[in-house]
Amino acid sequence: MMEGIFSNVRAWLQNHPRTSTASIAVTASLGYMLTYFIRYPLFVLPASPDDKIGELQVKVWYSLASNVGYGVSKLPAYFIVPTVKRNHRIRLLMVLCGLMMLFTVAFWKFLPVPARILGIFLGGLPGSWVYAIVFSFFEGRMSTELLNAVLNLVIICGGALSRAVGESYLRMLDDKDWMPLAVAATLAPFSAACFIFLGLTPGPSEQDTKNKAERRVMHARERLLFLKKFAPGIVAITLCYACIISFRSLRDYFALEVYTSVLGVTPAPWVYIVADWPAGVLTSMIMVAMTHVKDNRLGLLILLGMCLSGAVIVGISTTIYMLSGAQFVLIVGVGLGLYLMWAPLPALVYDRLLAASMTPGTVMGVIFMSDCAGYVGTTALLLYKGLGSSGNDKDLEDIFIWAALALAVIGICTIGIACFYFVSVLHHKDSEHQPLLTGDKQNKSAASRLLQLTPEDSKQYLFRFSSDIMDGSFLEYSRF
Repeated sequence: MMEGIFSNVRAWLQNHPRTSTASIAVTASLGYMLTYFIRYPLFVLPASPDDKIGELQVKVWYSLASNVGYGVSKLPAYFIVPTVKRNHRIRLLMVLCGLMMLFTVAFWKFLPVPARILGIFLGGLPGSWVYAIVFSFFEGRMSTELLNAVLNLVIICGGALSRAVGESYLRMLDDKDWMPLAVAATLAPFSAACFIFLGLTPGPSEQDTKNKAERRVMHARERLLFLKKFAPGIVAITLCYACIISFRSLRDYFALEVYTSVLGVTPAPWVYIVADWPAGVLTSMIMVAMTHVKDNRLGLLILLGMCLSGAVIVGISTTIYMLSGAQFVLIVGVGLGLYLMWAPLPALVYDRLLAASMTPGTVMGVIFMSDCAGYVGTTALLLYKGLGSSGNDKDLEDIFIWAALALAVIGICTIGIACFYFVSVLHHKDSEHQPLLTGDKQNKSAASRLLQLTPEDSKQYLFRFSSDIMDGSFLEYSRF
């Protein structure tokens, strides 16, 4: 009976593309956001700076366990997940989320601190695969930015909301250790329902594939060719993204301590929302506007420019706080700049790059590669925080400020390099018509590809070739 209902829903969504797009946006975004209520609320549990294991505070151990789990799991994910077919991804999502909840919070109340640390690590192993799988339902569509705008909005708001809900549960519960499980158990069923419905939605249309290249499984050789072709730009973006993820994790894990030091009092739940929601609204508006940018090369550069502006905002807001002590300029400004940098990276930038180069495949592999670098950076930053600071709130505030300034400088440099590189390699108007050679079927000689051109395509290339001879750029056609 259920299979019949699911079949009818699939058929109806296939015939109603606008409703299908809305369904993907809502179910994927809410389903992913609700997974935050498994991993983030435990970080607002009260902890004393004297609660240590060895030289590190317990909360630092929690943060390290989460990041190491997420980082280690990116390596097998890079090789496995891009090869998973679309119709198997929802089942995989359900298993991953179930394991994350089981390991992280199911037995939190009854476990000693070392076992909790191990549970957070084990929960990070399946949890790190979730985002890329969710985004795979977005990529390769003309509406990718619109879908991602909704996802970014609920993620940014969800991170703050999960911490606020955690704080609210703490005030309601007599035994604080029940809070992580109580929050997760309340919202996990809604996440599962969202993912089940997401699996009923159709894939990209023929028009989507024509404009943004076919999206399919991408094998190891194809991923390697893609990385080699755009290595300088990918390396610069990956370095920047590693710094973004490191700083974002520092801000998420120690928001309570940093905001307490900045404000002079324990922050109320609404402070977490004010810190993130303006950024969520602005980045989502930009993403929606990006759906009107049909030129994929231009779209790629706009997204990189968005990252660059975010780095500038982080630097300016931090400097203003250092000079004047304006508290909410730091809290809101850094949040705004951070999410302007984070929102396009890496998924949207690489989605546009695949489209601009007309490369068939998926962005899941490069997402995992970038995330792995991000968690390496986060682990290093957390170790420095744990071993190189006293653990009091003021010391954490200093680390936060200097990390923000470092993020601004590195972001400006790396994104500037990436912009220059992609302008130089994608400047030619025909680059969008030159697919990256991936797979045996596309490894054909130039002569055989020329023979496959339609008469209309031949006229277009002849016209462009004759025009380019006049300005000396005919050597670009050696890649054709």
